Amino acid sequence: MDNLKNYDLVVVAVGLPKFVSADDLKQGSILIDAGYHPTEKMWRC
Repeated sequence: MDNLKNYDLVVVAVGLPKFVSADDLKQGSILIDAGYHPTEKMWRC
């Protein structure tokens, strides 16, 4: 995903945790992650 370093704004909605990391983005870019991935920890009370 080296091409993500070309963008100032990246929007993802994949549903996989850690799909995009800081190393995939250029310094100062904005990442909006709209994906939803429930985990077992989320449902513990």
